[in-house]
Amino acid sequence: MNTPTLYLIDLDNIVGGPWNDDLVDASLEELLCVSDYSDGDHVVVAAEAVLARTAFFSIPVPSRKLVGRGPDGADNALAEFVPADHIVDRYSRLVVASGDGRFADLVGQVQRVRSMAEVYGRPSSIARSLESVAKCIELRPLAEVIRRCRDEAPSAADRSTGDDLPSVLDDAHDAAGDPAGLVGVG
Repeated sequence: MNTPTLYLIDLDNIVGGPWNDDLVDASLEELLCVSDYSDGDHVVVAAEAVLARTAFFSIPVPSRKLVGRGPDGADNALAEFVPADHIVDRYSRLVVASGDGRFADLVGQVQRVRSMAEVYGRPSSIARSLESVAKCIELRPLAEVIRRCRDEAPSAADRSTGDDLPSVLDDAHDAAGDPAGLVGVG
């Protein structure tokens, strides 16, 4: 059995704020594609309450959802969710989807023990403290992602056959077992 990857996704950060719920689908599709998401990976998503009440219904893979409250609430919920030693012991890789410097300590601790962390963020939005401790990858500008999705939209015939699912997300909803993937964590 392959050891899964742990995804910590700060949804507010990767879509550019809690009011950008229209960017969730394209942003998550891009993240999961470029980070090589696989069935069986464990995904934890945090968002501020305003974004969470709509965005959590469109997350395309099994995930644990956390609602952050107040300034930096989503960041804090994610950063405090699982300790670095648990990540190193249980996962083959850590993917942090946020450019927020709040994650620098967690990512740095994981990197010091085993070089296995990657950070994904919006262009020009990854904190220097993260860049100094891990491999950082800028996601394409959101406008380009959305434009690409619209250009590649399935035809009416494809929609009727169900052939319109992105390949990276095929069978994601059929994953068995603990959808949060984190039984006993916390």
